[in-house]
Amino acid sequence: MTDERRQQRFTSALLRSAVLLNTLKEDREQRIKACPQIRELLLAALVSQQAKTATPIIWVTRDEYETEQVYGRIRSWADILGFHEPVHAQTGCLKHSSFHDLEDFSKGRKRLLVADTSYFDQAVPAAQEFRTTGLSLAFGQTLALHDFADRCAALGYLPSDMVTGVNQFSRRGGIVDIYLSTLSYPVRIEFWGDEIASLRYFDPQDQRSLRSRQNQITSIYIPSLTAASFTGNLWDYTGGAQLIVDESLLKPDEKDLATNKFVHELTIVPRPVWIWCDSEGKYALTFDAQPLLSAQGKLKNFYTSLLDHTGPEVPSLIISAQSRRLKDSLSESRTRIYGKIFEGRDDISDQITFQELDAGLFPVQGFAGGSLGFNVFSDYEIFGLVQSTHQTSGYIRKQYKHFLYTVEKGDLVVHSDHGVCIFEAVMQMKAAGIEREYLLLRFADEDKVYLPTSQIYKLSKYAGKDKETVTLSRLGGKSWTRERRKTEVDTAAIARELLELYARRAASTGFAFPEDDYLERELAASFPYLETTDQMRAIVEVIKDMCTAKPMDRLVCGDVGFGKTEVAIRAAFKAVNGGKQAAILCPTTILAEQHFRTFSERLAPYSTKIGLLSRMRSPKENLETLASLKSGELDIIIGTHRLLSPDVKFSDLGFLIVDEEQRFGVTHKEKIKALRTHIDILSLSATPIPRTLNLALSGIRDVSLIATPPKGRLSIATYVQPYAESTIKNAIEAEMDRGGQVFLIYNRVRSIDTFARRVAELVPRARIAVGHGQMDSEELEEKMHAFVHGKLDVLVSSTIVENGVDIPAANTMLVIGAEDFGLSSLYQLKGRIGRSDRQAYAYFLFREEKLTAPARERLDALKEHTELGSGLSIALRDLEIRGAGSILGIEQSGHIEGIGFELYSKLLKKAIARQSQLLDPEHAAYQTESEAIDALIDTVSVDLPLSASIPEEYIRSDTEKMAIYQRMSELATEQEVRELMGEMMDRFGQLPLPVNNLLTLLNLRLLAYRAGISKIWIKNGILFFEFFKTPTDVQKQTLYRHHSDWKIADRTARLHFQKFGRDWLVQIEAQLRALFG
Repeated sequence: MTDERRQQRFTSALLRSAVLLNTLKEDREQRIKACPQIRELLLAALVSQQAKTATPIIWVTRDEYETEQVYGRIRSWADILGFHEPVHAQTGCLKHSSFHDLEDFSKGRKRLLVADTSYFDQAVPAAQEFRTTGLSLAFGQTLALHDFADRCAALGYLPSDMVTGVNQFSRRGGIVDIYLSTLSYPVRIEFWGDEIASLRYFDPQDQRSLRSRQNQITSIYIPSLTAASFTGNLWDYTGGAQLIVDESLLKPDEKDLATNKFVHELTIVPRPVWIWCDSEGKYALTFDAQPLLSAQGKLKNFYTSLLDHTGPEVPSLIISAQSRRLKDSLSESRTRIYGKIFEGRDDISDQITFQELDAGLFPVQGFAGGSLGFNVFSDYEIFGLVQSTHQTSGYIRKQYKHFLYTVEKGDLVVHSDHGVCIFEAVMQMKAAGIEREYLLLRFADEDKVYLPTSQIYKLSKYAGKDKETVTLSRLGGKSWTRERRKTEVDTAAIARELLELYARRAASTGFAFPEDDYLERELAASFPYLETTDQMRAIVEVIKDMCTAKPMDRLVCGDVGFGKTEVAIRAAFKAVNGGKQAAILCPTTILAEQHFRTFSERLAPYSTKIGLLSRMRSPKENLETLASLKSGELDIIIGTHRLLSPDVKFSDLGFLIVDEEQRFGVTHKEKIKALRTHIDILSLSATPIPRTLNLALSGIRDVSLIATPPKGRLSIATYVQPYAESTIKNAIEAEMDRGGQVFLIYNRVRSIDTFARRVAELVPRARIAVGHGQMDSEELEEKMHAFVHGKLDVLVSSTIVENGVDIPAANTMLVIGAEDFGLSSLYQLKGRIGRSDRQAYAYFLFREEKLTAPARERLDALKEHTELGSGLSIALRDLEIRGAGSILGIEQSGHIEGIGFELYSKLLKKAIARQSQLLDPEHAAYQTESEAIDALIDTVSVDLPLSASIPEEYIRSDTEKMAIYQRMSELATEQEVRELMGEMMDRFGQLPLPVNNLLTLLNLRLLAYRAGISKIWIKNGILFFEFFKTPTDVQKQTLYRHHSDWKIADRTARLHFQKFGRDWLVQIEAQLRALFG
């Protein structure tokens, strides 16, 4: 039987049960026994079969959270079982004071409404008041664009250049973006004239439309944010409606006033009510489905439960975000690891249907179906925890470019030909009858340069020393030329040294681990979360590296809690499965302890032997661990820098994980570096050090970025303010009042006890303990254990909590003396809170008299980067504040101060490319055999008679316009040009001719570079091509084939422009493609 036939069988059985609800008499009260797992499923099935004249239903919940749960599960079940359209169209809910669905319910367009009891105790719109509560939009609707923008403002939405937060809207040409509090994503509304041509969700992080089938919007409702006085009541809409409640709702808490009033009203005025029950008693209708126990990620338990409940007459449906992996695992487990369990059940595959749960759907729970005739197993029954995510991902270079997009008027920039200057303005000017856009740049002595925006690639943001001490370059002066030339010479030397190190790595032969086997696939399938796209990419990249003979050296960069540990677990297990030992090197004992627990729990089903080398263990235990490691009995060893000691001997070490590598000192790093030439090394970091970024941004070191936060994680509310005892007192009391815990970071061990006593005086009811690295290990462990288990309210500690402590109940942190901390350390500290779905608060308190300019910049950076996933942005900001530091121990800060970090990085990349060409000419950027061309694409220019600019009416915001120009400056391939063109059309609408021309010029520049041409221009009616070197005979013949009138002398080819005719632009592009094709 096919999956489709089996699914039809499930649906038919469900509908037969659901219609039984229609047989109930419309008495005042009808009790229905049904376990919570099937209630929304039954209602979804019932609504899908109801006629529009059927009795409307109001499902009453306790609060808005429960409303979202019920409403979400109804819609999910409808999608899963194939009756999406009728249920979605006829089901609505009341939340966030949006009354659009109530209006549809009042007019019979929706048959089921979910609402909590508070809406029965507050004013809602009466039937005649709906037109004042908001605005309905639909695909194809006619609406004047300017009127719509005005209406958004009148409804209380805040005009903005770019929509990044809730209740903002933005208009750009024929596109309006708006972020409603009722939706998970902001909406992009595209107009064609005065007709709505498209409604789609977009990601506020990268401003791109989402690409999924969930992004097909036919209508939205924009609720008013302004105060309104309504005269209606939700009871007005219950006449003739069927109410549904849970039996627990009828026994409310005394403090729940709204629910008490609702229950009291039910007792006064008889109304038809269905009561969901799950206790013993008499019922009008009984469904005997039962909840299933969770296997908690243990596949053996899951398979046992699956076999116990599944049979020819009672098939099972497995709904999982990882159904494909589970299907593969089941197929393999039947014949290999769990063969005995499946003995005699060869027909099991015919009785199971797998269905993928889309990431955008609300999670549901499974059940043993009983009389329903089928079972359902969800991620909850399999893994015990459901965590769905739906976010976009980023790459390190993309993040780096976003770092550069912050150029604003008055900022320091670097012109590659003329030096350091100030960006003053964007201007429209005419030259030779062609209108173009220029960037006005101011140099020393008030000299000015007007840079065409088509040459934006010559400009880079200045990131170096303190901006106030920078000297602007003089036009025509020699100092800039000398500084640049000296930097080029020194970067060439650095490039040689870097390449020699990595050439030794490439020349050495490591161990090529075998491809994934069934055990590794089973470990992946037992992961109780849905991997984010970039987390999965990181896993794939690491595993791919491990399967090659070249020793791996990869950095996985991602914020705390974003999934780096799971990447490490799978890689370590692969190493063990391949016959090698793995070591995990941690900067602190606490982090080592946490990793030991996590690795042990995840790898427990596979008999993997894991050891911990820690000062918190007895000498005898550590000696036994070392002996087991040397004999090969241990598979994985976890510890601090103690692992690098001479007495630590491995039987066969093949894999090393370095967690938070920026925390290790020079000596330890040298020992790690010595290992890099022959074993696989995986480094993990939330905020990589500048040296690491240099290597990554230069393309020398492999980097994977995990930038997607877990679903439900809130950004941490961050406050930077002067030290005040009142702040400490109020913050602690506020956190304690909501049952939480507080980290109080005080990094002066000598006076930490005195400070803790003062805190106890400020908040007498708080249970306070002190912890720092100089304490006895047993005492420290005892206090940390007490804090982790909720026996303390406040932990006054040094930065020992910076790494490793994971306490979801701790959601407030105060850092005393924040001016003394590095930016990376401050960010790491902040990452210790906000590990749950509760709002977290971080207070960075500084002493005014000790606040230096760099310290102020660090604290300002913390305020700027409060969004989730900011670790890389913090590192880049730190790089800007401190300079790029040294690479391989060679100090380059002088050059970076002189020419700026971005240009320095370009020159370093150029030097590495040249050295690579000398070592391996086959990989030359230009198609030469023995000679490297001394030019980057930055030296290529194309000047053709086209009006090229971004008109003000297309992008009104100067900041946003500069961001796009910076994007254009980074374009390196035709594919990137096409992607930017698509993004601009998505975000701003159809491209005006000047914008299209601008992108065309940039694309021609890329083609010229590939063709070996450094300059294209027109003068006195003649088109000139200037090559990097004298054209080859093949290149000359290619030119002559297109036009026999080409004149070629030395490195220059020329032709009368009129020879190209009216389609001259197409002809030039074809000529360039022929030259490199």
